[in-house]
Amino acid sequence: IGNNGDGSFQFFVNGSSSAVGTNALTIDSSGNVGIGTSSPNTTLHLSGLTGSPPKLTLEEGGAESRIYITKNSPTNSDLRFQTEISGTIADRMLIDYSGNVGIGTSSPSEKLHVNGGSVQVESTGNTAIRLKGGVGTLSRIITSDGSDAGYIDYDHSADSWIHRTAGTERMRIDSVGVLQSNGYS
Repeated sequence: IGNNGDGSFQFFVNGSSSAVGTNALTIDSSGNVGIGTSSPNTTLHLSGLTGSPPKLTLEEGGAESRIYITKNSPTNSDLRFQTEISGTIADRMLIDYSGNVGIGTSSPSEKLHVNGGSVQVESTGNTAIRLKGGVGTLSRIITSDGSDAGYIDYDHSADSWIHRTAGTERMRIDSVGVLQSNGYS
């Protein structure tokens, strides 16, 4: 344990002072705690080397979950959440540097990308999934086997619902409620 002379306390390992030991923990004069850094800039600041990110491990009775970052470039990082199943720790959710969230995938391609399961919205009251687009745009629900063949579109410029299969329009409900099917009203 050492006093740095600036009001901070540092805890060293593998030695008794900074001359022979490695700084493991710092509490600065404002009460910020740093692990792996001698100059913490938040209440709890964890720092690691590239390729060896600091991990926050939460454990109960031998089962673990972890939160950590991975560096993508000098100024970009991802935030990863891991849980343990049958003794194996694996990524379960990721927020990438662009703000995309991946559940079941480590490379989300959309704002929310879920792989390997269903999404459930449940409530004892009303529930909703809102697709909000601008004037002249489409709001789209896609069902896909890889070819994006099934669509339900809401055309904001025409105020109409369009249903497509195999990429072709099959049915439309126009802005006055007329149902058109394969071109027939």
